[in-house]
This record gives sequence, C-alpha cells and structure tokens, in this order.
Amino acid sequence: MTTTMRLFRIILFIAVTTIGKVSVSAQMMYTTEAGVYGGASYVTGDVAKKPLEGMQADWGLTFRYVFNQRIALHADYHQTHLEGNFQTEYPALYPGNYQLNNQVSMLDLTMAFNFFDYGYLEHVMYSSNITPYLFGGIGVIGFPSNSDPKLAFTLPFGLGVKIRLSPRLHLNTQWTHRLLSGTDNAEGVDELNDPLRLNGSNRLNRDSWGSFSIGISVGLTQRDCQCQKYQ
Repeated sequence: MTTTMRLFRIILFIAVTTIGKVSVSAQMMYTTEAGVYGGASYVTGDVAKKPLEGMQADWGLTFRYVFNQRIALHADYHQTHLEGNFQTEYPALYPGNYQLNNQVSMLDLTMAFNFFDYGYLEHVMYSSNITPYLFGGIGVIGFPSNSDPKLAFTLPFGLGVKIRLSPRLHLNTQWTHRLLSGTDNAEGVDELNDPLRLNGSNRLNRDSWGSFSIGISVGLTQRDCQCQKYQ
C-alpha cells in the first residue's frame, strides 16, 4: 500500500508539473508586431473643401510595441499623393489652373487603447480575438511647398478594429485623421493655399489629412503574458 501511494504521488506530481508548464507556454503573447497596409487618403484644405474629395492611393508600414492586452504603441509610415487640376477661389486675381502631383509622406507615433483585452484567454474576462481601439499622438508630414520640401507637425487620431487570425497573425482596419499644426499649406502653392494672404490671422483655418487603411501584421518577439495584471 505504501508503494502504491508513493507511485500515485509521483504520478500526481508529474501531472501537475506538466499541466503547469503547458499552461504557462499557452500564455505567451507577442510584444512586437510589424506589417504592411494599403488604402486611400484624403485632404481637407483650400482646394478640397469637402471630406473624402479627391481620394488617392495610400500605402505604408506599421510597427507596434504591445505593453499589455489593452495598450500598445503604434508607429505608422504612410505615403500618398495630392494630385489633380485645381483653380484658386479668386480666378480674377490668379487665372489659370494649377496641376498638382505632390508626393506626401507621413509618420505617426500614437498610443492605442483596446476596448477589450485583445487575445482570447479563458481565465481573463472580456478577452477577445476581435477588438475596436482608439488612438492619438503626434506625427510629422513632408510635402512640397513652392517646389521646396517642407516638414510640419501633425496631431493624428482615429479609430480601428483589430482581428487576431492566429496567435501571430493580425488583420487591422483603421481610420486616421491628422490636423496640421503650425502650417496651412498642404497644397504647396501659395496661390491655392492663401490667395488673399489672410490665413495667418485665422488659427482655426488649418488643413487636415486623413486615410482609411487595411493591413496585415505579424508578431515578432514574445514573452509570458503575465495575465494576472490584466484582470
């Protein structure tokens, strides 16, 4: 009987140890992600008064550092164009059309907050493989200005939805809107931007740039989930 009890205890110890190791290995989470995406961009300025007018192709790269199931740091690079044939609001002063084909590059650094604990775990309430999120931060934009390149600061913010296709693969859809700070010349041509030279007195008259995108990201590095911190 004693031998049987000892054998039972040994088997129980091995089983508990094995289950514990499996549980820990199943609670790994990826802390960094990299991916690509494509979509469409729009500008709201002095030549495009209506949102979503004159949309152009938008593509880019994304990198994310995941702090936990709720919070992540996003670094997004976008490249797009402002293209078209435009007139000023005052053709009597500036007759003729202005043909634009400006390449625009944008870099956003934002903090994202997930509505749910992202990455389904049985013992974490409200965890899910699908979550909406909101984000905001700072950025820079580069565009031509009277044939010279120019950099300006932006204030990006927006909403998105993230879907976990596998432990390592994610589908992302996102809307981003950027307010230009310190400048109001997204067109890069003074005659289109401010024909009467009055914008300097109106701080509320600021161009903005936005984009809709969908992309795929892949997990790169991982660590233990430490899920007790998220409950």
